[in-house]
Amino acid sequence: MALIINSLVKKYEAAFQDEIISDEDTLNQLYERCYISSYKLRSTVFHLEGIRINSFIGTITISCRSNSTMKNFLNMLLTFGEYSGIGIKTSIGMGAYRLIVIERKPKTFQQAEC
Repeated sequence: MALIINSLVKKYEAAFQDEIISDEDTLNQLYERCYISSYKLRSTVFHLEGIRINSFIGTITISCRSNSTMKNFLNMLLTFGEYSGIGIKTSIGMGAYRLIVIERKPKTFQQAEC
């Protein structure tokens, strides 16, 4: 997860040079509290000018057990990543993804009246 976050932060700061978002404490909180909770990936090959580059395609689910500020920050980075891509060779289409946000409400317990 740290590689995904680092890639998005670097691309964001390159696009918006006036904004520095790589605060060490904030990033450490993201590393500790956000994780890939499930994935379904398969290997494939990306063809580039007669060269075969090993790659993968599929879905991952990212979960974040943190406060709403951290979740909003992660959501901002991931939303930006839909336009910038993640990793290298994004200018030729690698690292592209589509974000689907699913908000899960915490379970609440009601006290039974007797």
